Amino acid sequence: MAALSLIASATPALAVTWAHTSSIDTDANNQSLTVSSAGTAAVVSHNSDSVTLFNSTSGALIATVAVGDGPTVASFTRDGSTLAVLNETAQTVSLINVSSHTVASTFNVEEGARSANITPNGKAVYSGNYIDRFINVYSARSGLLIKQIDIGSADNLWVSFGKRGKFAYVSAQGSSEIAVVNVKKKRNIYDIPLTQGSPGISAISPNGRYLAVPLFDEGLGIKVVDLKQKRVAAYFETPGHNPQTVTFSADGDLLYATDSANGTIWTIDMTTLTLADTDIVWAAGLNGLILSADNSFAYLSNSSVNSLWKVTIS
Repeated sequence: MAALSLIASATPALAVTWAHTSSIDTDANNQSLTVSSAGTAAVVSHNSDSVTLFNSTSGALIATVAVGDGPTVASFTRDGSTLAVLNETAQTVSLINVSSHTVASTFNVEEGARSANITPNGKAVYSGNYIDRFINVYSARSGLLIKQIDIGSADNLWVSFGKRGKFAYVSAQGSSEIAVVNVKKKRNIYDIPLTQGSPGISAISPNGRYLAVPLFDEGLGIKVVDLKQKRVAAYFETPGHNPQTVTFSADGDLLYATDSANGTIWTIDMTTLTLADTDIVWAAGLNGLILSADNSFAYLSNSSVNSLWKVTIS
């Protein structure tokens, strides 16, 4: 297993330059930032109970959609037609019709919901919480609870779906592991131990081989899990920092991780599993990053300001 500590004397393999070029105004207190396969991006504004949709290529605003109380995270279906938003304060999920920019339906979720991810085919919503050990599966059509998937002793459950939607990868903070769920059978089939650290919202590499996992609490850092080998392939320790989100480039050669403590972005070379660069790009609160298809620019969200940044990457 490769290991790397990010220290002041570390010499990165290459230099990455992030240049702020423009900004997009949003309502307030930006939370998660996500983009669909069709190129529509969405940023969740927690304090204003809304989601802003924009064109990820041009940056042009599309619409601002009112949702429930205290939205935090959002996810698109594979075709980009539907966006699921967890309204954490209200404990509801809003399903947005992306083409009409309207809320198609809203349904209640179980107490303590912390995540809500729509399956790639749009048929169900998987919701994890911070109270118990279950992933609650809801019908996207009716909003009814159709299954509870037991994730052992874990709590604070975050869900990411694999490339083809056959498997869900659950970051189980309570037991410091990745629980792998068979989506068709709706059950936990095995676990991948992370040894230490509380895993956050993970990201799947474009080829489906790797899962990148940000860690906080004990064992701060980023772990790269080889899903074929079912083990941790690399660990990038980040003492004193707070990895928030992880994002792969379209070709999967690079992995970017944002730090909400001081606005750092780490660039990891996935071809060698080594640190490529580390830069302070924005202020504390940096919590989201999405990339253009050619990796030439990115959008960044920050929970402490009411705008997004567009930055070029060189």
